[in-house]
Amino acid sequence: MSERRLRPLKTGAARIALGAEARHNFQLGLHILPLGINYFDPQRFRSDVLLNLAEPIRVAEYAAAYQQSPEAAADALTEEIQRRMESRLVITRTDEEDELVTQVERTFGQHLIQDDEETLYDNFQLSRTLLQAVQYFELHDAGRLSAIQEKLRAYQQELHRLRLTDEALETPPAGGSRTRRGVVAALKLVLGAPLYAYGAINNYLPYIVPSVVAKRATDDMAFVAPVMLVTGMLTFTLGYALQTYLVHHFITHDWRWTTLYFISLPLSGFYALSYWSNLAQRLRRLRVLRLFRRERPVLESVLRQRTELIRLLREARAAYLATHPLPS
Repeated sequence: MSERRLRPLKTGAARIALGAEARHNFQLGLHILPLGINYFDPQRFRSDVLLNLAEPIRVAEYAAAYQQSPEAAADALTEEIQRRMESRLVITRTDEEDELVTQVERTFGQHLIQDDEETLYDNFQLSRTLLQAVQYFELHDAGRLSAIQEKLRAYQQELHRLRLTDEALETPPAGGSRTRRGVVAALKLVLGAPLYAYGAINNYLPYIVPSVVAKRATDDMAFVAPVMLVTGMLTFTLGYALQTYLVHHFITHDWRWTTLYFISLPLSGFYALSYWSNLAQRLRRLRVLRLFRRERPVLESVLRQRTELIRLLREARAAYLATHPLPS
């Protein structure tokens, strides 16, 4: 899995900044702005990313230290950059801790955030609070933490066995007829199928090749996304150019139609991704209904597991916040 760690920083940035200030007698006014980049699902295309800015560092504050020892000043500035970056990142200690926090935040995060409108910063704060809560319960109530881990693991295994997701078990929002919502969703899928097919056909190779290349290039999940990004820049650029040329040469023979075709490529690709996501979600909900009709005791058992987990997590949240209230 992709580690949520901040690797040790090199002193290069600090040396460059201090050297620039020293050449101007520390009157340049240079600042370093530490930035935490939090990927909420680095293995999924177009997943959310939070750019979390820390307080800037005024390099001139290290002038006295630089006069004493440039190396020591560079080390001290690098340590401060790392400290401020860490304050804007979600950092886990072990893979086991990371797995637990990731499962809770992705599966039940919406039940632990009390704001009506959930933001990326709310998710960041939730992750940080979960990590602090795990460390707190390890010391003060290991039994509660162990029970949540065991029940969460069993719940995830059952979902995997039934080929379901927690989202598919969510109760539909109130308002309107469930049948009406189902009919509208099905109608959108039927009417959108031709455009989905067009987008999938025209974007399949540029989209799938980066994934294949990344899997062959590295086993380290931390480098899969960068490899896919660089490869995708090439495959989409070359693929779109080649497709546009072939369409113009063999089909349209008119640059006006060819231009429309070129513009349609990324638009239809994004639509195809959205369509596939909605289709997969609809299929999982239909599977829930099928299980309810054919294997009702099995589905009811999963729902009981889910309800029990939500109760345990909310109780744990209340117990932690009773001693660690969130800042207002």
